[in-house]
Amino acid sequence: GLKFEHSCDLSKLQRSLEQFEGDGEDTLLRFLDFMKEPHVHYQRSRDLALRTDFQNWYDFFNIKHIPTILKLHLHNSVHTRACKYFKSDYMRKAFTFQTMYMGMSPYDGLAPYNLLQYTEIAEGIWYPKGGFNKVLQCLENLAIKYGAKFNYNSDIEEIVVDDKGVAKGIKLGNGDVVNSDTVICNADLVYAYNNLLPKTKYAKKLGKEKLTSSSIPFYWSMKQIVPQLKIHNIFLSEQFKASFDQIFEDHMLPDEPSFYV
Repeated sequence: GLKFEHSCDLSKLQRSLEQFEGDGEDTLLRFLDFMKEPHVHYQRSRDLALRTDFQNWYDFFNIKHIPTILKLHLHNSVHTRACKYFKSDYMRKAFTFQTMYMGMSPYDGLAPYNLLQYTEIAEGIWYPKGGFNKVLQCLENLAIKYGAKFNYNSDIEEIVVDDKGVAKGIKLGNGDVVNSDTVICNADLVYAYNNLLPKTKYAKKLGKEKLTSSSIPFYWSMKQIVPQLKIHNIFLSEQFKASFDQIFEDHMLPDEPSFYV
């Protein structure tokens, strides 16, 4: 199949792009123009969504946010914006599949989500030494250092709340109740509302909401090095759009999925 190799070296990147987008300076310039857009999406989304405290839902519709919202291209999909900058279908795939990280189709995901491409390319992909499990080990060690205690292999039956709806502790599977000043729940939101907290109309409504898809990971060990593979490898389906339609519209496994190695 076709192969595209990304590089931080602009001269190498241009040669890779030209295989699909045609020769000439215009190819690299269009790519750089493409990168400018998600850069704006990244900055504006960060400032609007992460660094702004919305006390009420209507705070979002403050007139001062209008210039920012207009620059986010909320009326377009990730794929639609990519079509503006790339001529070849292959490059459009290569720079839109990242919506899969969020469990969305690039044909449905709103344009601001192309900030994923920007952060991946501009800031790189970072991995902790020792793997992600090392992060958990370090957090555990740090917590124990400051007096925290861990109760492993204990089922949580419910989060105990008082008459005012304030969480006061947890009830374990064996019936024991652990009281606390603060309860932090890291379970899936819909699961927590419907299985750990008292039943409410909101919890029932939440269970009917349209949710993003999760991934299916496989952890395989290899007996030998595969020289054809780099550290990060994306295999894109020839039936790219059809594969997303099967997942998000037909709710079935695609005949030819895209996948990451």
